[in-house]
Amino acid sequence: EEGAWEGGCVASQSREGMSFWWPFLFHTPDRILAFAPRPEPPVPNLKTANPGLGPPSRFGCDKWTFKLELEADLGSALASEGVTYSTREASFSFDGDDFASFHFPRNGIGDGAFSILFEFKTDHGCGDHDYDKWNDGCGLVDAETFGVSIGSGHVLFGVGGGTQGGGTLVSNDSYADGKWHSVLASRRVFPSGSSEIALYVDGTEVGTETVSACFDCPTLTAPTLTAPLNIDIGRLQSGSQKYFAGELRNVLHCDPITPH
Repeated sequence: EEGAWEGGCVASQSREGMSFWWPFLFHTPDRILAFAPRPEPPVPNLKTANPGLGPPSRFGCDKWTFKLELEADLGSALASEGVTYSTREASFSFDGDDFASFHFPRNGIGDGAFSILFEFKTDHGCGDHDYDKWNDGCGLVDAETFGVSIGSGHVLFGVGGGTQGGGTLVSNDSYADGKWHSVLASRRVFPSGSSEIALYVDGTEVGTETVSACFDCPTLTAPTLTAPLNIDIGRLQSGSQKYFAGELRNVLHCDPITPH
């Protein structure tokens, strides 16, 4: 089923590609789902690596159409049960067996370099053991070949099938405290084909790591990411397909940006 995003923002930039700001209002004749707009990006004091791309708060907003699928128990499409809209918090609430899937032109981000920003709140840490692989956690924002998850309350970000120390960054602290936390996860690509990933939580750097081109293969074809044309919010697309229980809002996928 197709619907329209009103206020969903698309910003052109100096090289091929687009940046996508997911929020605001998705509507069909019989349902409304929304993220609230924000005057500032989730992580304060951001600057872009690409001078042709303005900060998220200055994106030009136009009406934009996405295909949105909401599924319950991997079953019926556009099932609203389990994925609810909170007017007070202006967020999506996931009950642990549902997700939202946003379709977009993957090659629009260009060369496999990107940033993901969002905010989450949960008191469910997803398990109670040590996680060292991002795609073993419960999915927060996942594009199959890269993504951010939570495991035992720790935030995990990675690319390909890499484990901690070779493709996955893991926060030292647990954030399953029922409070809102902001996440910035980025990947940069170098001419050699290797890449660097970085993770920030609440504006504080968790760490950075250089990932070799061969480590990205075959899941990632360096330097361009290859995967289905959608990003899932609230679950992992592959592997364990673990679902997130909690709230998510203000998801941004764009060219690399860094705190300053």
